[in-house]
Amino acid sequence: MEKLPSFADALKRAGASRVGTWISPTHGRLPYVANFRRHAGRLREVASLLGDRGIRFGLEYVGPKTSWTASRYPFIHMMGEMRELIAEIDRNQPQVRRLSGSVRLAGAVGR
Repeated sequence: MEKLPSFADALKRAGASRVGTWISPTHGRLPYVANFRRHAGRLREVASLLGDRGIRFGLEYVGPKTSWTASRYPFIHMMGEMRELIAEIDRNQPQVRRLSGSVRLAGAVGR
């Protein structure tokens, strides 16, 4: 986090208006709720920093079952769960959005 402000400033100087990342669908030590709280807190800080510079922040989830069953604790791997995380982050950060690729959408069918 300490390097993020200078990185965000460089993005702004380069003309970037959007940044995106993906969320790991599993964790080896943290159960869902603890992992959710950790992600919400950290990503809220990131979104705020980027938002202060006019940069929107996109989040993508990984949906295939082979991904979210790879470690002990499954995490966000469905569209509804990602909406909940974004809502928790987005309390004062309206620039946070969900990214959806065709592979993600195919893994989300019926969820």
